Amino acid sequence: MDAPKGLEIRTELGQLAYGVRHRVAGAEDQLARKLQEPLRIMCRARRIDPHEADDLAQEAVMTVIERLRGEEHLAFDAIATYARNTLVNMLIGDRRRDSRREALMDKGMDQVKPTPPLPPDKFLDRVRVTEAIEEAIEQLSQPRDRELIRQYYLHQRDKNELCEEFDLASRQFDRVIFNARQRLLQALQRRGWRTT
Repeated sequence: MDAPKGLEIRTELGQLAYGVRHRVAGAEDQLARKLQEPLRIMCRARRIDPHEADDLAQEAVMTVIERLRGEEHLAFDAIATYARNTLVNMLIGDRRRDSRREALMDKGMDQVKPTPPLPPDKFLDRVRVTEAIEEAIEQLSQPRDRELIRQYYLHQRDKNELCEEFDLASRQFDRVIFNARQRLLQALQRRGWRTT
């Protein structure tokens, strides 16, 4: 499938990513095959068990494909970088989780009982806030800003990490967050929430 006029895709991976977005037969399999081996090599270079490396590479590729299938805007020619960053974020998340777990075990926290689930009224409040956040995010005109806000508020990612990933200066990041916060307040008010 050729890209429409005005959209120039320069790489083979970019063409495959475009094919995945537009449901071209075989594009997903080809893209997965081309992305998986470099990701496996990256894992093995970090001395990750080969079986775990295979699982991580496959999970990263599936995440990329799911994003391509969805409505999110991804730069097709930068799909290899996106896959690499996805894998790096997965590795960082695993490392953080493991170190937190080890620290808790060292402190004897393995004996602590889990917290009970939220009462229904609190759970509904949390659901409504999440819906309001999604509504505010959808009002942003730039796909990059939507993804940035989603990562920052819903996935609670670090500002510095996001600035690096999205190639933003701190001021740009702050401006995007400020604008999104204003839209979020408006969305909450439309849903009957009092904001002060």
